[in-house]
Amino acid sequence: MKTEEIIHNFIDDDVLSFEPVGEGHINDTYAVTSAAGKFICQRLKSTMDAGKLLHNFELYSEAFRAERLFFPDWIRNREGKYFLTDDNGDNWRMYPLIDGDILSAPLEEDTLYACGEGLAKMHIILSKMKGKPSAVYLGLRNLKSFYDEYSKLLSGVGFVEERRDRELEAIIESKVADMLAVVPAEQAPVHGDPKLSNILFRNGKVIGFIDMDTVMLGSKLEDLADCIRSCCVTDGRLDKEAAQRIADGYASTIGTAVAPTELKRAFDKICFELAIRYYTDAVSGTGHFKEHYSGYRLEKARTLINTTWDK
Repeated sequence: MKTEEIIHNFIDDDVLSFEPVGEGHINDTYAVTSAAGKFICQRLKSTMDAGKLLHNFELYSEAFRAERLFFPDWIRNREGKYFLTDDNGDNWRMYPLIDGDILSAPLEEDTLYACGEGLAKMHIILSKMKGKPSAVYLGLRNLKSFYDEYSKLLSGVGFVEERRDRELEAIIESKVADMLAVVPAEQAPVHGDPKLSNILFRNGKVIGFIDMDTVMLGSKLEDLADCIRSCCVTDGRLDKEAAQRIADGYASTIGTAVAPTELKRAFDKICFELAIRYYTDAVSGTGHFKEHYSGYRLEKARTLINTTWDK
């Protein structure tokens, strides 16, 4: 089944163009231009549970619509379903393109503050969902799960020996006990991947979020820390003033002060966890993240393992 045939299962309009877009690590995404408008068409990773995706979509879509925050609002295909399964068993979906801007770091001071405000608004909206989200990515934000997977790989077979970095592995072992001790008390609905490329802006304000497949129960503080990592880190170094602007914007909207020590610990844990995930992918040769170029995942792991709040 060709991509254009899949698109026509969702819309009847003439397709003027479609082309791959974005830097997503998981799904394959296409920008579609038709006679009637613009859309996003995605082929989902085969391991993603369509039932859980639909369950979460029905929860957050109702909450987002009520508060007028934009999100990927899926459209139904000819059979009245949100997903179309192709000949390879992969699920596809489509939604109208949202008229918003995806910005790049570094951000202006006011935009950093607005970013924090937007993240807090999203957390408030998610808290109004009429049910609990299901974890599509089992183990996401579970450092012990990722560390166990990493340890199992290195103690068995299936890894690529020539890609191993013994120095990086030594850093992991020196830090892991301290990082495993960072256990957030809260369990609230969160985005799960609030990086800058998943935040939509218009006129300096946050108008919506995309890539909602990671919505889950988790730590709002770790969501904030992950957003800061995406917006305020350059070449492995954190801009603390920029991070504080995001935290200030978040606190002003959520109505609760952000404890500096707890945010620092959450930030270090997020970077450490990502380092393990990228390194596991790098030495296994397969996994969660795409290898955008040869050595990409190993390079990311090396940078992240050395990215800390105080460095």
